[in-house]
Amino acid sequence: MHGKPLAVLDKSFLQAVTELPREQGDGLWHELRERFVPLIPKKLLEEALAAYALSKPERKAAHKKVLDAATHCLPFWMDHALELVFKQLILRQEPLDPWMRSGECEQFRSLVADVEAGSRETAKWMEERRKEKEERVSSRVQQQEDLEKESSDRSRNPQDVSGFLVRGIHYLQRLMGSAESRAAFLEGCLGGTMKRWHPQQCQRIDEALAAITLDLLEQAKFTRNYLLLEVFYDIAPVCRIGPLSARAANPFVLKRSKKFQINNEDDQQYVASAFCCRALLTCDHGMDRMAGAFVAPGLWAGKSILCTRNSGILNVPGLQGGAVPQASATGI
Repeated sequence: MHGKPLAVLDKSFLQAVTELPREQGDGLWHELRERFVPLIPKKLLEEALAAYALSKPERKAAHKKVLDAATHCLPFWMDHALELVFKQLILRQEPLDPWMRSGECEQFRSLVADVEAGSRETAKWMEERRKEKEERVSSRVQQQEDLEKESSDRSRNPQDVSGFLVRGIHYLQRLMGSAESRAAFLEGCLGGTMKRWHPQQCQRIDEALAAITLDLLEQAKFTRNYLLLEVFYDIAPVCRIGPLSARAANPFVLKRSKKFQINNEDDQQYVASAFCCRALLTCDHGMDRMAGAFVAPGLWAGKSILCTRNSGILNVPGLQGGAVPQASATGI
């Protein structure tokens, strides 16, 4: 890879690139590859495929452009963020290998072909995936309502983003504070899905989760950041930022409606994937805010690059004279 830093692309960025005139888009891709190794996370592949498969006819062409752009980036496809946690905790892989396995790449390419052929089975799988996603979000919303009942307005109204970071760390420490709450938290956000993906490794997964402590997480920084990010997205929709005296007018860290929280689930995985890299390229302000919260305190040695669209121009600061991380390839 010629020592270039790895950079995660999210769907908002890739979509913005596909909306550019072809000459501009090709030029941006060239410069992007000169500076970074651009990675397409599995979440983007899944999201692009689902958007194409479930879209209305008038939106098919736009979604197909994003899907094509993502699939044409093979072999630079990145494993799911939770799979990277599995590699770190269960396989004890260090440094982490972010690449998707070749067999899984072929399976996804077959899935794309099935969707393009109008496969009913694949469309059914997509619809089931959407329903599962809605169920997970409903569970998160209920958890947030419980948090509001058991916590004070003051505790959910930090003055700034750094204060929100402190709240999140304290909340994670509380969840990890007793054996019972720790087991429930880790099983909920790690264990259940890991066992579904790796049924032959259930015992090793249980043993690894039982051994997790806050001290161990300081040695497994990607897993630490993954768990902290889980907490951030749990509490952000019920936390406001600003003076406590103006609480009612203060904005939430992230919008809390169910519609936005469905998108938050995807955003969370993009940010988590970036923790294995040196940069995240996004056009999403909320995602940029959440990723940026890990930079100032030194939790992530990377950079979130917020790209903006204006009058048909996509401004990418890191590619137009801005500072680009130049340390090791990964960000952990």
